[in-house]
Amino acid sequence: MKLKKKIIHRIFLFGVVLFALVSVGIAQENRPVGTWKDLLPYEQVLEVAAGDGVVYARTEFAVFSVDPESGKINRHSQVQGLSQSDPSAIAVAQPSVDMQVLIVGYANGNVDLLTDAGVYNMPDIVNSNLLGDKRIRSIFIDGTLIYLSCGFGVVVLDIENLEVKDTWYIKGQQDLVEVTSVTKKGDKWIVTTDRGIFEASTSHPFLSSAEAWTQWSDVPATLNTPDARVTDIHYVGDDALVHLGDELEAWLWIKNGDTWTQFAGWPEEGDKLNGIDSRNDTLVIGRSNRVERYDTEYNLIPEENALGTWMYVSDVKFGLEEEPIIWIASQIGGLIRFVPNPIEGGAENSVFKPEGPRNSGVCKLDCWNANLWFATGSVDATWTSMYSSDGIHGLVDFDWVEVAPWDGENDIPGIRDYIDVSIDPLNPKHVMFASWEEGLVEVLDGEIINIYNSSNSPIQEGDFGGSFRTGIGGVDYDKHGNLWFSNPWTNSPLHVLMADGTFHTMDLGDDFTTNDNLGTLMVTWDGYVWGMIPRGGGVFVFDPNGTPEDTSDDDWRFLTTNETEGGLPSNYVYCFEEDLDGEIWLGTQSGPAVFYRTEPLFTSDDNIVASQILIQQDGNYQYMLETESISSIVIDGGNRKWVGTSGSGVYVLSDDGQRIEHEFSTYNSPIPDNNIRSIAINYNNGEVYVGTNNGTVSYLSESTNWDIEMEDIFVFPNPVKPDHDGPIVVDGLDYESVVHVTNAAGRVIAIVESMGGRAIWDGNLDDGTPAPYGVYLIFAVDRDGNVDANTKLAITR
Repeated sequence: MKLKKKIIHRIFLFGVVLFALVSVGIAQENRPVGTWKDLLPYEQVLEVAAGDGVVYARTEFAVFSVDPESGKINRHSQVQGLSQSDPSAIAVAQPSVDMQVLIVGYANGNVDLLTDAGVYNMPDIVNSNLLGDKRIRSIFIDGTLIYLSCGFGVVVLDIENLEVKDTWYIKGQQDLVEVTSVTKKGDKWIVTTDRGIFEASTSHPFLSSAEAWTQWSDVPATLNTPDARVTDIHYVGDDALVHLGDELEAWLWIKNGDTWTQFAGWPEEGDKLNGIDSRNDTLVIGRSNRVERYDTEYNLIPEENALGTWMYVSDVKFGLEEEPIIWIASQIGGLIRFVPNPIEGGAENSVFKPEGPRNSGVCKLDCWNANLWFATGSVDATWTSMYSSDGIHGLVDFDWVEVAPWDGENDIPGIRDYIDVSIDPLNPKHVMFASWEEGLVEVLDGEIINIYNSSNSPIQEGDFGGSFRTGIGGVDYDKHGNLWFSNPWTNSPLHVLMADGTFHTMDLGDDFTTNDNLGTLMVTWDGYVWGMIPRGGGVFVFDPNGTPEDTSDDDWRFLTTNETEGGLPSNYVYCFEEDLDGEIWLGTQSGPAVFYRTEPLFTSDDNIVASQILIQQDGNYQYMLETESISSIVIDGGNRKWVGTSGSGVYVLSDDGQRIEHEFSTYNSPIPDNNIRSIAINYNNGEVYVGTNNGTVSYLSESTNWDIEMEDIFVFPNPVKPDHDGPIVVDGLDYESVVHVTNAAGRVIAIVESMGGRAIWDGNLDDGTPAPYGVYLIFAVDRDGNVDANTKLAITR
């Protein structure tokens, strides 16, 4: 029971409290309708860059900054103007005394320049016809020139003139080498690559020519070749510290003149260098779970203010503060400030990160009011387990909740592949998760309280390709608080856990065997249970006849592309949803399909056939989104269809599906990936959560839940100040209400219709000019003309 559970139950069970939550939620963020917010993970920091008065941290999906003095944290993601969601390198430039620029490089070669004035994009590399891997691996700053290490060579940017100044092909354009870092030592450029170390004179006029570069031939014989991969080089005085080798099988060497010495204490079997920096007479090195400081003789300095070994170091940098401070990028905890020698009243060891989930995992989302929960696991297109261990987390009452893990029954610690989630309509703090490995996992108030499997329930183990596991394919609560769930590859794949705690197993005869899979479920308002049959099996519809505990009166149907069995456009069905009119929308490999009536499935001998939405475009007729694979469908408070696709982002369709009202993709919105995994809606405040392969973002939409009494109508912002840029919103309305906006003299200046419980006015007069300073009256009447409400609005511009 997806939509009606979320809308109708909320109206009658929670009443006026709903709209109190709306005003609190929106006021809390002061967020205009039509804006985005990121729900990305910021705990796993991969790189750190220190600037003057600010420190930047790069994660897999975004960047954040910290003011060390105040501790203030700012996010820098696509929502705040970055071009992409996959930054691969950062560095800070100081082109002038009063200007600081963060350089952000991306996996495809794109570059952003972030300043206090905003973001300037330099897409020269990504738009070029350069061959090879364009990923930016590291960034070196020299005044106003920026040196980008890429998979094909080095690109030199002039950020003063905002242009590409040069491109260096270390061994020529016909023999591209991967550059891992660039540095400058005296009158030499030093470049590390996947095929050794090269140098060139800084005065050479044609650094783009291979003839300008000379390879170091005297590298250590660790790998018996001068062409070994070198990941980093760092100079301490005249000594070059070189990290030589591949990943863990790498060694740190010191080169002084012609003499190479292996760094003392480096493991004989090799190890990965996780950052290196130096300041004055101190060298700092990042190891996997610690940082080490060394003096000028490379003697290890004992730490009296040690952080412990809980972190997972990715990068280290000295800060620019007068007091020596080390900033650590850790994949556990976030950005760490380490103060080796703290002074009284000075900085202390601290951890910084924006609020967010622990990871980006999204397989399925479910939301009830201010309760959003993530099923973070994954299966592939064949429903083969991906063995995700991302666990359970949720956003509850605007705070992130991490659920402490339990161990399952098998020998491997933890529980993997949570692939579905459903919130109890009788208690939104009670949530049930489907694990593709360990059974049914019950969460109450943010804690696991039970795991149901073959030891304590009718759930059976299934044969998952030769390995027996307790797999649950889908979960969904009905309006009575009964949980329906699938238990595939068993003789009894459909069960219900009643609100009173008793289990019942549906008797499906011989229609399902241990070779059949039953996946995602949906319980509709009429009590029918819709089940997805993965891998092109179509849809299964089950009617318990209102008595889940009595299996003698049950009935069921299979729907496929066969005209006598539903006429689906494709047997590959990935999602379904019930709209406000009781219509069932299916997401298939060949676009959306609709069953406008469902009761004849069990009451009529006539064939019930799925319909596709026929539209006219450029004089031609075609089916709406027929070439799209639909991965998620959710209905908002205005009965619009939010349609997620596998590769094209999100489409928002009108209530009848005939019009595309919004298109959101990586090209025109902060959605981090066009492969949409799941969409969920907080109907109280209209926030739409979009989960993708690369994390989750939300959009504050034009539609909310509705109040049939309209006793709590309100307008925001109110007053409308001179700097306001965006719509004026009227909330607390009934479904499809009509709102009249009049001036103080009673002249109607705008008429708008609500979408669900929300109406949007652009704040303009009929001629398109902004409504002037004054007090305005808001009159609302429901669609039947039986209930009305009014409020006032002040415009101070």
